[in-house]
Order: sequence, then C-alpha cells, then structure tokens
Amino acid sequence: MEHLRSSGDDRGARERNRRILTKALLEEPDNPRNHFYFAGETMAEAEKTEDMDVKRELCNAAIFEYQKFKQMSKDANDDFFIAQVRISELYRMMNEN
Repeated sequence: MEHLRSSGDDRGARERNRRILTKALLEEPDNPRNHFYFAGETMAEAEKTEDMDVKRELCNAAIFEYQKFKQMSKDANDDFFIAQVRISELYRMMNEN
C-alpha cells in the first residue's frame, strides 16, 4: 500500500471531516462519540491556525464539544480522560502568543 499524503498534509480532509461530523451531530445529537470526534477535528484546525482570534474561537468550540462529550458519557473511561487532557491543552493553546 502506498500513502500519497504526507504527514500533516490534510488535502481538504479536515473540511470534509467537519462536514461529515456536522451532519452526524444534526442527525444524532445524543451520540457522545460525534461530539468527541467533532472536538478533535476542531482542535486540529485550531493547532494549524495562526490568527489568534480564530484560534481562540476554535479552541472554545472544541472545549464546548469535549465538555458536552464528558457530560454525555456514562462513565469515566479512557476517552473521558483524553477529553479532559485535551481541554487543558486547548486552554494552553489559547494563551500562547
């Protein structure tokens, strides 16, 4: 198998994923996985963004979705822990200059 995409090169995958996940959130708003994945895609976009105003907006959106995931999760599993760690990373990301 040959991978044609280099690491870090998304070729529109982020936009495609966010479109798919937005649709999934509309169709299944009570599915915590949709919130977890949407938060991850939003966080990845924030990491690539240079504009601090846009970065903060994306970080806040990702934090909201991770918190929603945690509220909807029935127990504190590995993804619950990952969500909490990523929330702290997002707060750190917003305060970098």
